[in-house]
Amino acid sequence: SPEPFKKFVSFTCNTINICEFHPSNMIHRVLLRKRKPLSTIHTITPMYKYINIRQYSTKPTNIPLPVSTEFDSSSNNRTMGKGRGRRGRRGKGSGFVGNPTYVEVDDPIDENDHDFVVLDGAFGEGGGQILRNSVSLSYLQRRPLKIINIRANRSRGGLRPQHLSGIVLVNQMCSGQLNGGKVYSSEIKLVPGEVTSATVFKANTQTAGSICLLIQVSLPCALFHNMPNNSVKIEYGGGTNASNAPPIDYLINVFKPIIKRFGVDFEIDIERRGFYPQGNGIAHLIVPSIQNVKSIELVDRGQIETIHITSYSSGAVPISVAERMTKSCIYLIQKTFGENINIVQENIFFDRNQAWGTGTGINLYAITSTGCYLGGGCLGEKGVSAEKIGHRGAQSLINNIFSGGCVDEYLQDQLIIFMALAQGRSVIRSGSLTEHTRTAIHISETCAGAQFNVEECEDGTFLISCEGIGYENPHIN
Repeated sequence: SPEPFKKFVSFTCNTINICEFHPSNMIHRVLLRKRKPLSTIHTITPMYKYINIRQYSTKPTNIPLPVSTEFDSSSNNRTMGKGRGRRGRRGKGSGFVGNPTYVEVDDPIDENDHDFVVLDGAFGEGGGQILRNSVSLSYLQRRPLKIINIRANRSRGGLRPQHLSGIVLVNQMCSGQLNGGKVYSSEIKLVPGEVTSATVFKANTQTAGSICLLIQVSLPCALFHNMPNNSVKIEYGGGTNASNAPPIDYLINVFKPIIKRFGVDFEIDIERRGFYPQGNGIAHLIVPSIQNVKSIELVDRGQIETIHITSYSSGAVPISVAERMTKSCIYLIQKTFGENINIVQENIFFDRNQAWGTGTGINLYAITSTGCYLGGGCLGEKGVSAEKIGHRGAQSLINNIFSGGCVDEYLQDQLIIFMALAQGRSVIRSGSLTEHTRTAIHISETCAGAQFNVEECEDGTFLISCEGIGYENPHIN
C-alpha cells in the first residue's frame, strides 16, 4: 500500500481493534513478508509504537461504539491509546484505550423540591476553588448546592474535565444527584444522598488535568466517609505534575506534614507520573477516616534550617537537564541566604516504568526550626533553558520565605476548609492573602457557617483565625 501507515485487525473479546503501525518497524516488515495469521499479530502488538486505536463492534452494523477510557489496574489489556507519539513511554499498570471520553451526569432535578445553597462561580478568583470547596462541604453537610457562572473569570469558562471528574467522584461517594455535569457546563446542581458503603473509588481527568486538584475536592469527603480507623482508597488518573496546580510532590512534602497537625493523615502511592499534554499519570490515595478535625495554631515561623531541592526529568529529557536546574537553583539560594545554608539536593530521571512521556521540573521546600514547611518550584517549558527554570524555582521559594508567613501562598487556601471543620479556634500566620484564600474563606462562611477573621500585622503578615464548626463523623452514633 502506498499509504504511510499499514492497518491490521485483531479480534479480542468480541471487539475488533484497528491498529495503525509505522511501516519502518522491522518486526512489522517481517509480519508483512511472512503473512502471519491475525492471532499471531495480536500476540505481539504491544511491541509496536501505537499511533491510534479505535474500537468497533463485531456486529454486522459495524457502528463505532463509545470507548471507555477508565483504566483498570487488574486488566490484562496493556494497549496504549492516542497521543503516545514518538516521545511516549510505556508505564507499568494499565493504560487508556481510545480517544478521551468523559463521564457526564445530567440527572433531572426539580429546584422546588430542594433548598439550595446558591453560589456565584464568578466570585473572587472565579475559578475551580469555588467548585472544590463548595462541593466538599455540600457532601459533608448534605446540603443541596447550586453554582452558576462556573469559572466565569477564566478564558475558557465552564467545567473542564478535571473539575467534572472531581464533582462526579464526590457525587458517586454520596449516591447523589447531579445536574449539569458536563464539560463546559456553566451551572450545576448537586443534591447529596446517603454515603455509599463502597470504600474504593476511581477518578481520572482523561487529560493532563491535575490529580492534586482531584485530591483537594475528595480528601475532606474521604476523611468522614467511613467509621474511624477504616480507610477509603481512591485511584486517580491525570497529571501528577501539571501547570496551574501544585505538583504531587508538594502535596507529599509540604501539605501532608502541615495537615497532620489537624489530625488528618493519608498516604499517596505514585504508580506513574504524568505530564502535559498527555497526562496518563496514576496515583493512589489511602485515607483513614477520622472522628473530627483538630484546631491548630501556626503563628511562629522560626528560622530556616534546611532547604530540599529535587530536580527531575523523564522521556526525551536527559538527567543532565535536571542537574543544570539544580545547579542554577543552588546558586541563587546561596547568593540569597549565604553559602552556609543547609541544602539537600537530588536529581532524578524517571524511566518508562515511572513516568508517561516527557517532562521536567524542579521542586523545593524549606523546613523551619518550628516545624513550618514552605514550598516552591517550577515546571520545565519548551524553549526555556534549564538554568532559567532552576532560577524561577528558587525565586518562588525565596519569595515565600521573605513573605514572613508560616504557610506559603499555595498552602493558604488549602487549609481554610480544615479550619472551618475543626473543633475550636485555629490561627495561622500567612504572607499576603491570595485571591484563592479570600474565596475559600467566603465559601466556608457561606456553606459551613464558620466564622473567620483576618488581621493584618505590622510586619506585613496576616493572622487568619477561625471558629470552626466542630464537624463530627456522622457514622459515630
